[in-house]
Amino acid sequence: MYEQPVTDADFDDEVLGSEIPVLVDFWSPGCRPCVVMGQVAEQLAAELEGRVKVVTANVMEAQEAAQRYGVFRVPSMLIVSRGRVASQLSGIRTREELLDALAPTMLAPTTE
Repeated sequence: MYEQPVTDADFDDEVLGSEIPVLVDFWSPGCRPCVVMGQVAEQLAAELEGRVKVVTANVMEAQEAAQRYGVFRVPSMLIVSRGRVASQLSGIRTREELLDALAPTMLAPTTE
């Protein structure tokens, strides 16, 4: 499921402190391409639940984080694993492109 939005106040705890890889969807209100990428991120959140955490970051509420990671245009996706940036993509990307970028960081699915 799509996670709660993150802001500068909780970015470090929710993203850098996560035990599983995190896909951060940086977006801005009124940005049509951001809506498209938000839908892709939401789909991935459902598909990869438990293996990847997906969060949103409105650049107006996470300005410090956006600046820290060089997010100068939206939409931008940041993949963080073990507190470090593993990949960064900007612009409209396909589901497959995001999956390819996430693949090296993802945990194997659990079998129960």
